[in-house]
Amino acid sequence: KEVPGSAFEIPADIVFISAGFLHVNKKGPVEDLGLKLNANGNIIVDENFMSSMDGVFAGGEAADPHFLQVFTSAGMGAGAAIQARDFLESNN
Repeated sequence: KEVPGSAFEIPADIVFISAGFLHVNKKGPVEDLGLKLNANGNIIVDENFMSSMDGVFAGGEAADPHFLQVFTSAGMGAGAAIQARDFLESNN
């Protein structure tokens, strides 16, 4: 339930979204950014976890069409975070 007056904005250089157990919610950032999805609704990523948009990374259930389990998601999330950090460092 939404709490009136609880919305706020935080300036950020990078944002990580936890999408949960089911496939990624296509409404919001995924749709707004026009990220490419596979037939199952997962964000398509390359070997560095980068999506179809330069500088946008995904991992876990958002990008994994096979396992949908916490251990592989944690590993993919860590990999995506490392790749995002490297991307930011190389583009500053």
